[in-house]
Amino acid sequence: MSLSARDTDHKAEAFSYTSLDLSQRSIRLLLLHRDRSESGHVECELRDATVDDEYICLSYVWGQPDRGYTVIINGRPLRVRKNLYKFLQQARKKDLGWLWIDALCIDQENLAERTHQVQQMGSVYSRASKVISWLGPSPDMANVLRNVRSHYQQHRINAHEPDADVGILFAHEYWTRAWVTQEVILARQHTLMADRVTLSMKHLHPLLGPTDDSRHLIRLLQLQKLSPNYFHGRGLIHLLEEFRMQECAIPHDRVFSLLALCGQGSDLEVNYEASVEEILWIICYTCTFCLCSLDIVSRTLLHGHDTWWKIDRPISSFTFLRSRYAEVRTHNVQRIGNHVVFGQREGILYTLDRFRFDEWTDKYTCPDSYTAAYFIPTSWICTKYRWYDDWYLALCASSSRTGFDFFHLPGSSRTTILDSALTHEMRLNFEARHWPDDLAVIYGEPQTCTIRLPLAFWIELIRSRTRGRLDSEGYYPCEFQGRGGLKISFM
Repeated sequence: MSLSARDTDHKAEAFSYTSLDLSQRSIRLLLLHRDRSESGHVECELRDATVDDEYICLSYVWGQPDRGYTVIINGRPLRVRKNLYKFLQQARKKDLGWLWIDALCIDQENLAERTHQVQQMGSVYSRASKVISWLGPSPDMANVLRNVRSHYQQHRINAHEPDADVGILFAHEYWTRAWVTQEVILARQHTLMADRVTLSMKHLHPLLGPTDDSRHLIRLLQLQKLSPNYFHGRGLIHLLEEFRMQECAIPHDRVFSLLALCGQGSDLEVNYEASVEEILWIICYTCTFCLCSLDIVSRTLLHGHDTWWKIDRPISSFTFLRSRYAEVRTHNVQRIGNHVVFGQREGILYTLDRFRFDEWTDKYTCPDSYTAAYFIPTSWICTKYRWYDDWYLALCASSSRTGFDFFHLPGSSRTTILDSALTHEMRLNFEARHWPDDLAVIYGEPQTCTIRLPLAFWIELIRSRTRGRLDSEGYYPCEFQGRGGLKISFM
C-alpha cells in the first residue's frame, strides 16, 4: 500500500533544528535528494553554512496555513505548506545543488534566529549564484512561461504588441509580496519557474516600453534596469512611498523587506518583538523627519486590512505614540493678547479675531471659551503641507476642558469663496477637531517659542478631513533653513 505525501511516520521523532552561530553570517543550506525516502517522501539534507558558500535562493509565496505535507530532513519528518512542497517535488529532479529556502533554512520558532536571518537577508540574496522565483505548479502558468520564451526567441513581442500570456504573468499574485522587491532586485541571475518550466527574467526586459502600469512586476523590471543607480543613496522613506502597498503577513515586513535596498535607514535593527508603533517611532528617529514622511510611515504600518487609510482604532488610543513627541519652533514669535503667531505676519490676520467658519453668514466666529490660540504657518510644518503660504494651523485651548481644538484657517483676505464646491472644501478646513492632551508650550529666550505635541497628534492631523491631508504623491524631505519645521523631540 502506497503512502501519500501527508502520511507521517508517527514512530519517527520530528525534525528539530540545532543552534546557529548568531555572531557570524551563518545560514543553513538544503540539498534535495533525487530519490524519495523509503516512506515515499521528498528527502533533503540540511547543513550549516555561511553566505560565502555557493547556493541558490528560492523566492516564493508561502500561501495560507494548511495541514501540511511531510518532507524528510536529515532523516526526520517536517511539515511544509503546499506551495513549497510542490516546488520541492519538481526541484529534486533538476539537480540544483544547495538551496536556501527561508521556511526550511530558518528555525521559524526561534525569534532570535529569525531576527538574525532577516537582518542579513540582503546579503543572503545578493550573494546567491541565482534566485529562482517559484510561480506554482499550475500547467497553465507553465504554458505561459513556455509561450513567453518562444515569443521572445521569435521576436514577436515588443512593448507595442502586448501578448495575453504576458498579461497573465504580470498579474500573478507572487508579485504582490513585500519581500519580492529585494529578492528580485538583488539577484545576480534570476529565473522564473512554474511546474517544471523555467524562464530567464532577462526575457521580460524587451517587453518594457514607456508605461504607467502600476503592477509590481513592471516596476521591478524597470528597477532592475536602473539598479544600482536607482537605489544609491535613496532612503527608506522613499522606498516605503514606492512599495508600501506590497502584501505581507505582518506590517513589520513592509519595512524590513526594504532595508537591504535603502541608504538612510539601512541600519535600522530588525525587531519582531517591537510593536508597529515602536517601529514607526524608530523610523522617525532614524530618518529625515517631516509630516510627509510621517504620513508615509503611518500609512505603511497603521492602516487596517480592508481600507487603505483606515486605522483600526482612534489614533488617540495609541499609548506609545502619545508618549513620543515632535515639535515646531520659532525664534520669531509675536504675541497679541493671549494669541501667539509663529513668524512675521503678512497682510491682515483675520484668524486673530474670528476663528470659526459660519456656513450661514460665510464669516468666522470665535467662541469665547478659547483662552489661548497659537497660529503656525502650514508652510513651516512640511514642504508638502504648504497648500497656501498664508494659511495657518490653529491650536486653540480652553479653560473649560482639557486638550485643545485644531483646524486650518486662511491668514489673509486673499482667500475667497467662489462656489458651492469650494465652500464645502473650505468648511472642512474650518471644522474643528479636538485632541485630548494639553498643549506643551515652551518659551525660551525672547521671541522663541516651541510647541511640542505627541506623534499621535501629528498623525491625526495628516489623516483629518482637511486640505492638510497629504494627497499629492511623492516624498519631499524638508530642508528648513533658519526657520521652523517639524522636528523629533528626543525626550
